[in-house]
This record gives sequence, C-alpha cells and structure tokens, in this order.
Amino acid sequence: MLRDLYRQGLSISEIARQTGYNRRTVSKYVNAEVPPISRKPSAKPSKLDSYKDYIIQRLNSGPLTACRIYQFTLSIDTPTLIQCHLNAFNFFGGYPEEVLYDNMKQIVIKRTMKSSDSEWNTQFESSDKGQDREYSWLCEARLLSGQLF
Repeated sequence: MLRDLYRQGLSISEIARQTGYNRRTVSKYVNAEVPPISRKPSAKPSKLDSYKDYIIQRLNSGPLTACRIYQFTLSIDTPTLIQCHLNAFNFFGGYPEEVLYDNMKQIVIKRTMKSSDSEWNTQFESSDKGQDREYSWLCEARLLSGQLF
C-alpha cells in the first residue's frame, strides 16, 4: 500500500500524513527491497512471575467474592467525599486500617516527592492528630462500627 502511494508520485511526507504513519516508517517500507519483517517483542519477565503459582492456586481454590458500592453525587467537594466514605464504612460494617489515595484535590492540595512534606486538605485530615479540624470524620467512622475490615 505504501509503495503504491509512492509509485503514484506522493512524497514520503504526504504518505505519512494520509496514513498516519511516521515518516521514518513510511521511508523504511518504501525504500526496502523486501518488506521488513515485523518482530514480536521479546518476552520480558513479569514482576508477578514468582507469585504465579500462588495466584493460580487462589483462583482455583473456590469462588472469589467482591463487593462494590456506588454512590452518585452532584458534588465533588471534600464534605461530599467524606460523607461517601462514611456511607461506605457504614455499609460494609467497619472501616479499613489504611486507605490509599491518588492525588485527588479533595485530599492532596500539593504533592511533593516526600509524602510528609505534601500539603493536605485540612478538611480531610482527622482531628485524631490532636488538631481541631472541622471534620473529625475518621472518629465518626470508628463510632459507626467499632471494627476494622
């Protein structure tokens, strides 16, 4: 196909624009005497290779269950996020020991390389740290169930 376009008088740049291929790729195929053979990428070892037997064993050991809870909201502010957490903790009958977050603005105002130097949303921080916060939502979550999950 690329060679046909080239034989019709189109430049390599024009072929690249029309087909969406890189100019170097078009040039490689147009100028090659024999079409290049595509190579399959070499198999790289996976980080999970050492756990493969364990994973297969767990998958074959019986039914796995998971539960999801969805709550649709019209707001993405921090108080709404906190309320969604409380609703989830109440639904599951407990709260986790640890919750991991990405860089959502409702939680992390400014991310730094060292997590302890990051600027956290004070509304989301718990008053457990000895500071008076508007929301002591984690304490409220503990009162909901009194147990970890």
